[in-house]
Amino acid sequence: MNTTETEYNLILFKDCDEYIVDLRKDTVNQNGDSIDEEYIEGFIFENYNNALAMYYDLEAKYKLRKGKLLMWNEKEEETNA
Repeated sequence: MNTTETEYNLILFKDCDEYIVDLRKDTVNQNGDSIDEEYIEGFIFENYNNALAMYYDLEAKYKLRKGKLLMWNEKEEETNA
C-alpha cells in the first residue's frame, strides 16, 4: 500500500539584511522521501521581530491543519548552538 503524509515546512532565516519567512507543503512517502513540493507563502522583513511575529502567526494557522508542521528558525538555532 502506498501511503503519503503531508508536511508543512515553516522556515525563518536571514538573507543579507532581510529576514525571510517561508512556508512549503511537502508530500512525503512512507520512507520520508519528498515526492511533491509546493510553495505556499513567503514574506520578507527588514527586522527580526516582525519576521518572528509572522513566523508565529503561520505556526498558529498551520498547526491546526492535517499533517505535520516542521519548524526551523535559523536565529534560534544559532543561539542554542
